[in-house]
Amino acid sequence: MIVQPQISQLMFWKHKLTVQNVTEFNETCNWYKATIRRIIFNPCGYERVLLTGDDRVVYFYDKLMPATTLRFYRQININCGAFRPWSGHDLIVGGSGGMCLWHKSNVELPLSASWIGLKDREDFVTDLQWLHGGHHLACALLNARCIQLWQPEKRQVMLEIQMQCADSYLWALRFKPDIQELFYHLKIDEEDFDSFSDWETNIKGSKVLQSACWSNRGHLLYLTRNCCKVFSCTPHAEHGIFLHPSDEWYSETALDLSFIEVDGQRYNCRHPQAIAIDLYDVHVAIVFNRQPHVLICLHHAGFGCYVRMRPFRVISCTPDFNLYPTCCTFAVDYAKYVSDYGDSHYCDDYAACGDEIDINDDHLRQLSISLFIGWSSGYVQEVPVKGRTVKEALSINYR
Repeated sequence: MIVQPQISQLMFWKHKLTVQNVTEFNETCNWYKATIRRIIFNPCGYERVLLTGDDRVVYFYDKLMPATTLRFYRQININCGAFRPWSGHDLIVGGSGGMCLWHKSNVELPLSASWIGLKDREDFVTDLQWLHGGHHLACALLNARCIQLWQPEKRQVMLEIQMQCADSYLWALRFKPDIQELFYHLKIDEEDFDSFSDWETNIKGSKVLQSACWSNRGHLLYLTRNCCKVFSCTPHAEHGIFLHPSDEWYSETALDLSFIEVDGQRYNCRHPQAIAIDLYDVHVAIVFNRQPHVLICLHHAGFGCYVRMRPFRVISCTPDFNLYPTCCTFAVDYAKYVSDYGDSHYCDDYAACGDEIDINDDHLRQLSISLFIGWSSGYVQEVPVKGRTVKEALSINYR
């Protein structure tokens, strides 16, 4: 059975894209006016960037050097970005009309921009991911409702996957460990053109996704539009999604956000905006629409078991300031050691590494995982989180 897009989505595609349309299909809270739209870390180094509401890329090379601002005249309504896996500096940023590749031909030279334009200049890049080798790039287009595989240096589209609904990229492009598996299994199953439709049907059904993230064990956590619940999607058997796309996937409620109480205080959690999970699948962060707090939950999912989430901490600011988080992400900070845990604090300069790290690496024991929150005021808050298991996390006193 093929699930048809909802009526609101069908009506949407009859018109040209507007700022309101882009904001509707975006995880960033109040995307158009957000001071910080996205926080991005290099998975292989210390570099990190902030994507700002005035279309600037604020690039931090390391902890000691001042930030560099990257601007390009075609770089408009920027929304997403990713560092190239094998490069220490190359960064691609997506937005209206195409993608901007910032790269260095020489270590001593500044970053230069190369524009990769879309066929439809009025389309919008909602998300992008490098494939593991770093030679190809996958991006999702809002108006065309498709995922494209690009060879950026040749500015050539190698493959295009049509999506029934514009929100399918939220689960497809973020599959762990590598989005390359999606294209590989589509290639070996090229005679069955409904494979991607089968995955759309079995994973999300008729729901309209708001935000999604994958755990390392292949469980999907997602939020749906206008709903105050966190859902989990679990495979019927212990095998990869792309090996048996026709098998049934079970969706269930992992957490009901309609009533959240932490340390005796109730919080308004009825309008979730974005969700993220840490490297160890222990902490889950949830951002809410224009609410002055971020909810951190503990996540537990054994093989073949139901996914469970437990409210654990709330990171909040003074309501009088009328501040709210616009985005958040987990990252590993090489500059901090796990044994040195302090209180969370505001910062606008830090050195960190992304989450594409072997979780069984002993060296990771010496590293600190933090949640980085971008607030509407333009500050970035670093909140240390600790614990490789739920039991370890519960034994920590953050006060």
